Amino acid sequence: MIVSPLFLAVEYVPMLVDYMNGAYEITANPNSKSFVPHLELLLNVEMLANAFMLLVSLALLYLFFSKHRWFPRVFIFLCVFSPLFLIADAWIVHKLMPDLVAIDEATVLDIIRAIIYALIWVPYMLISKRVKNTF
Repeated sequence: MIVSPLFLAVEYVPMLVDYMNGAYEITANPNSKSFVPHLELLLNVEMLANAFMLLVSLALLYLFFSKHRWFPRVFIFLCVFSPLFLIADAWIVHKLMPDLVAIDEATVLDIIRAIIYALIWVPYMLISKRVKNTF
């Protein structure tokens, strides 16, 4: 719970800095030789989704420590959203840039890790008496 927002921030902030500094402009510019159609939209969606996940994980910390009744619901939402986003993102990148290896070993491991995490924690949040008594 505490480390998750830190990991998200460590991954997201460098991407955001690169994005703000225009690192991706060459591939988003229609006049460029490296132009990829719809890449700018994909990058915008990725930035928004990562910012959303970071904000939700920070909100989750507050809900957890305040023992708020919404904690299990928001936690389950994030557990389900994360692997779905990873799968959708990898698939869209693969469709936009078929020559690029979008679904590499690291991506597959991230997806599997997110699915296993969800398969363990979602049932626990739904079934556990301790969760029901705490939240």
